[in-house]
This record gives sequence, structure tokens and C-alpha cells, in this order.
Amino acid sequence: IFLSLYEYEWFVEENRISSVQNYYAEILNVTGEQVRENEFCNDIDPMQSFIFVVHGFTSYANSSHTRDLAMQLKHKHTVFALDWSQGACKDGIPILKYTAYPSAVINTREIGHLLANYTLTLIKQCKVPIEKITYIGHSLGAHVSGFAAKHMQSVNFTIRNIIGADPAWPLFKTNKCDEKLCKSDAKYVVALHTSDLGIQYEMGHLDLYFNGGHIQPKCGINIACSHTRAITYITDIFKNNCGFLGVSDSSSSYPNSNTTDCIVVNSNILDCNNSIEGKYYLFVDKDSHCTQETFNCKQIRKEDEDKITTGISLRIIFARSLIAINLLSISDPAEMSLVCGCAVVLGCGLFNCPVVEGAAKPGGGCIAQC
Repeated sequence: IFLSLYEYEWFVEENRISSVQNYYAEILNVTGEQVRENEFCNDIDPMQSFIFVVHGFTSYANSSHTRDLAMQLKHKHTVFALDWSQGACKDGIPILKYTAYPSAVINTREIGHLLANYTLTLIKQCKVPIEKITYIGHSLGAHVSGFAAKHMQSVNFTIRNIIGADPAWPLFKTNKCDEKLCKSDAKYVVALHTSDLGIQYEMGHLDLYFNGGHIQPKCGINIACSHTRAITYITDIFKNNCGFLGVSDSSSSYPNSNTTDCIVVNSNILDCNNSIEGKYYLFVDKDSHCTQETFNCKQIRKEDEDKITTGISLRIIFARSLIAINLLSISDPAEMSLVCGCAVVLGCGLFNCPVVEGAAKPGGGCIAQC
């Protein structure tokens, strides 16, 4: 099923975007035929875990990092890639577009509302339990996830798990809890720290400082490289079935068979039950990044695996610069392919990174033709 969400007609007024059109829903199948609204949830298994992956500043859902992570998560989870690239300043002159960062920061709150509204659609229409939903956000996307979770709490729903991959520091560092990703946004918040573009202080139930949290192996002075590694490390865990060893004391040496005061961060990071909290320094191999070693380190416990199903496979759908991880029942893994079609878009916008004004309601459509 191809889902098209949040189509607007826009006008620009003083560099802010306002909606002038009511929202409506349009759902298409692979042949382009419209699917009735009451059939919307037919291909969604409410017992499967749902993960929303949210990109950061100047990025987009069709980026290699987002796509790679989604492809690794798809085996046991239903995955959505939220594309807010227009509001994240992806387009424009390479150097000048970075001056629009303050606009992208403002957009994070409203994009968070859009994400929350679509999450509510899954819960209310498709009967997806709130306990099955996780947000993974990189950089500004971490704060989008936080704002979405805050909006969910305002209507008496609490997200189970948020993973903030190097949450953006500029214009957020001194913000109060209601103006950024915060520990209280979900039942369990994990913050990954990999660069000085990310917030360095503790902000989750579990704070993980990879290679000290500032400079990553082989990145050198390339701060963007270290910043991006946060999402790369999550992908590595699932791609290579490995983990990162961590210690609570930054001066401690690499664990060995006699070490007990250490942890292993592995794929259970998505299925944790608040078993480990605190601040840990994680070791990163310069080549493989993660390791197969566990020694006697504590592992994040996993929820009952019997509750996790794998009945839905995913296909990535490309439409121009937009990406959707489309829900399809695919029995043969060989059918997984990159195809051209419509995109799941949670929020549309214009070029030059305008500021979005007003939260959307569930529904609407944004169809891009190939």
C-alpha cells in the first residue's frame, strides 16, 4: 500500500508557511488505484514493533544513512522514514543554506506535531499499541522525536522508547526540557553522543559516549563525520550483529574476561525495559566499530521475543528526493528492490527552508511523480 500524507497548498508570508487547504487522505495501491479509507490498516500488523526514523539538518529520508538503517531494521520491525527535508534545509546553495539553520530549528516543533499526529492515526485507526512504537532521530531529528513525544503526552499517550543519535547542540544546549529532547519524553530515552555538534551533557535515562563522545576514529577534524557516526553505529549493530562495550569510568581500560563493571550495547537497545541507566563510555574499533566480544559485561535485557512478529516486509519507495518505507506483504525476500513510486511524507514544504506554521491533522497526501 502506498500511503500519501499531508498535502497542502501553501503561501509564504514573512518567511513562514501557512496552510490554506483542508487535509484529506489519499491511499493508493501499487497499480495507482485508490484504496478505501476503511482498508487503510489491512497491511499493518499491530503486534509488530514500529520504528520511525527521523533525519537531521540538510539531510533527507533518501540519504544513504537513513536507508541503510531502515534496511537493517526491517527484518523484525515495521519502519517509517519521515521526510522533512524541505523544512530541514536540504536544498539551496551548499554554503548559504547553513545560514537557514535557525529556521530548521523552529521547524522541529511543528514537524514533531506532524509525526505525533500520524502516530495517533496508527494507534486509533490501526490499533497499534503505543508500547510498540519507537522514535529514532539523528541530530535535529532527535529533537523532532522529542517534540512528537511531548505532543503524544498531551493527549495521554507516552512513547515507549526514543533513541537520540547525537542530538543537535546549536540553539538547543541551554533550552529547558520542554524546548528539546528530554528524559521525560518517553519511558526510556537513550542518547548517543559522538561529536561536538551534539549536546554533550546527559539528557536520557542512558547516555552513551562513543570514543569519548567528541571525535570518532578516522574522522579527525571532520566534525560532520563524527556527528553522522551516531546513526552509523546503530546500523552497524544490526548489520553485523555486534555490540559496543562500555564502562562507567572514562579512565577505565578496555574490558577483559575479569571485568564485571561494564555493559554491552547491542540490538536489544530497541527492546530495552529500563534495565540499565546512567552514563557510559563506549569503545569503538577504528575498523569494525563494534565487536562480538561480551566478556562478563551486563547486557541490556530484551522484552519477550514471543511478542515480536515478522509478518510484514518492507520496500523502499523512491519519488524524486522523497523516500518512504512502504508497508507491503512480501513473502519472497528476493522481491525486495528499489522501485519508483509514491512516497510516505510526513509534512511537505517549499524550497529555501521556510518555517512551518501550524500542526497537521491525520490525513492529506503528498504524491511526487517519478
